[in-house]
Amino acid sequence: VLTFEQKMTSLVGTHHMEWLTGDLRGSVTGDRVAFHAAHRYEGQELHYQFQGKVNGDHIEGEVNLGEYGRAKWSAQRHKYV
Repeated sequence: VLTFEQKMTSLVGTHHMEWLTGDLRGSVTGDRVAFHAAHRYEGQELHYQFQGKVNGDHIEGEVNLGEYGRAKWSAQRHKYV
């Protein structure tokens, strides 16, 4: 789960995983987003470098998982009822 807050071109937020949670930081330029999250796990740091393209309330992109390769990711803006 990704939670973002945008201030001008800066992104801050939280990257929640099944067992780990960490801060994320990044930027927005036009319809492009890029952000980084890192998590400490058993004395190591796991790094995630996200890049994506915004289309309305949806973002799609790729995440670099370091030694674990790359994966596609997508996000949908949460709508409060």
